[in-house]
Amino acid sequence: MQKTELRENRRHGDAFLPIEHYEMKRQDGYHALDCHWHREMEFFRVMRGEIQVQAGNSFFRAEPGTLLFFGSEELHAAAPLPGKDCDYRAIVFDPEMMCSAGGDSVRMEFVRPLLQGELAVPRRFSPKDVPIQKAFDELYALLEKKEGKTYPLLIKAGILKLFACLMEQSVPQKQTRKTETADRMKQVLSYIGDHYREALTLEELAGQCGLCQGHFCRMFRQYTLKTPVQYINTVRLDAAAQLLRTTDRKVLDIALDTGFNSVSYFTGVFRDYVGVTPTVYRKQMQQKEEGGN
Repeated sequence: MQKTELRENRRHGDAFLPIEHYEMKRQDGYHALDCHWHREMEFFRVMRGEIQVQAGNSFFRAEPGTLLFFGSEELHAAAPLPGKDCDYRAIVFDPEMMCSAGGDSVRMEFVRPLLQGELAVPRRFSPKDVPIQKAFDELYALLEKKEGKTYPLLIKAGILKLFACLMEQSVPQKQTRKTETADRMKQVLSYIGDHYREALTLEELAGQCGLCQGHFCRMFRQYTLKTPVQYINTVRLDAAAQLLRTTDRKVLDIALDTGFNSVSYFTGVFRDYVGVTPTVYRKQMQQKEEGGN
């Protein structure tokens, strides 16, 4: 995972329709949704398994069928309970797509107040919350198919309907600043994204946010649902997986270039994370690409 992915500056959808759907499955190498943030908003559905969730300053468990909402620039993470596998679906969208260029009522009454912390919305919805669950399913199906010349209209109508279900349960709240702890965590995550190729120490990372090592480790695990070493390894492994998919470089070279000091350690950690060795993973990705062609 590179820095651009830590803050997810990558485009979701395109400039004309800034919305995208994602399906994350264990067999595709996903163990968890690593702690990150992005300017887009996100609806996130647990499809299988039970997970631990961190969202802003909230920490809770979510069961299959639970629909979650993550706000703009909000730190969030999800991880399966020990020994469990999970599948997820997500819709990530730029709130600007729901507004006109001027100061329309959607922007002024709903989007702007939510972005500025003047409105509070529920964090999660159970399968019994039928209207919003149904709106999510309908929009996800549209994003999967993208059929017909009017599908952009239907998708925009779909996100407005889903967002309206969310806004039905919004309540006013006093404007609040993002917490200092969350800002510190963002700084550390960005630092890891910039320096994951190097040998990183707890002392170095704790110094980035001005905390003692013990307090830093507790805070880090609370926000990312991982230890610092586990998180650094996932950043390195995501970068390595990308190189395995897109280059023919030797596994040893990739291991050293992404911060691992030996190919044997890299192979073991990669197998634990993805389920197969780096060599097998590369072959699987090549076969998948050839099959797609």
